[in-house]
Amino acid sequence: MKTILSIILVLIFLSSASFAQELNFNSDDDSKGFSINKTQKKFSDNLFYGGEIGVSIGSYSQITIAPSIGYKFNNMLSTIIKINYTRAWESNLKDISGSTIGYNQFGGSAALRFSPVRQAYAMLEPAYYSYETPILKYNPNNSYFEKERTAVPFIFLGAGFYQPIANTRAGITGELKVDLLRDKNSPYKEWAPIYTVGVVYGF
Repeated sequence: MKTILSIILVLIFLSSASFAQELNFNSDDDSKGFSINKTQKKFSDNLFYGGEIGVSIGSYSQITIAPSIGYKFNNMLSTIIKINYTRAWESNLKDISGSTIGYNQFGGSAALRFSPVRQAYAMLEPAYYSYETPILKYNPNNSYFEKERTAVPFIFLGAGFYQPIANTRAGITGELKVDLLRDKNSPYKEWAPIYTVGVVYGF
């Protein structure tokens, strides 16, 4: 947890430093010796929209769709809110009919992104998801699994890249992240990397 707090403090400090660079110091403008650049963007100019698709294949496979909206504070710091839906399968678990167990998972997250260069960023992303998890049951003939819904918190730490599409405000993003909390109900193995790709507009 100390590591997480340290990362947040560093991001806040760097954001403040970046904002300070936008001030124009000029002793002729006013008695205080500086003025703020009066050319300001509208709130909507700093918004960007997009979405991600995530796929993982294995004994636990899933397909994830996550639309998002974000706000760019300055050239280095932005935040993004995502909602998420995942359809997942666990091939080695069967329900009472003998079919592979399938899950409907959903949730949301709020990410903080730090971009030292336009094409790359580091990210910290607290998230909260509602998962269906398997519960082992028995009958006189065999054992099988039913599903029970449970809530799982995450704190993802990772990095990503942004590749603009020529002559547009759109671009392609890719992320690699790991979960720092490693909750006991998480469907991911400890420190298992998670990969996502997406498209954004107005980044």
